[in-house]
Amino acid sequence: MDSKVKLLDWDNHNGKRYFAKSVVGEYAVIRHGSHFALVRPQDSFDGFGYPFEGPAEACKAAAQADFERRILSAITEASAELCSDCPSVGFDFERTRCLSCPRRTLTKDEQGAVA
Repeated sequence: MDSKVKLLDWDNHNGKRYFAKSVVGEYAVIRHGSHFALVRPQDSFDGFGYPFEGPAEACKAAAQADFERRILSAITEASAELCSDCPSVGFDFERTRCLSCPRRTLTKDEQGAVA
């Protein structure tokens, strides 16, 4: 299955402000003097500068790159094989992670559903 990070969907507010809601928070591109500035979900309007300034489309592109970086940083490569330390099955209601690799073992209920 080929996957990609979806594009941010921008709401245009009179060409002076653009907002895009996402799973990591809201991005804003705001008019700042003669150009635009990007405000990321963790940023604030505190007057200490912005992570990116320039034309509106360039700020939106920077927001998209930041969004993709955040999403992709949470994804790990799937492995079909258990490492030598992986437990074969977790506990009744608990998801157990292997201490040696990022793999999560199945709960007993999940294991029964697969069998």
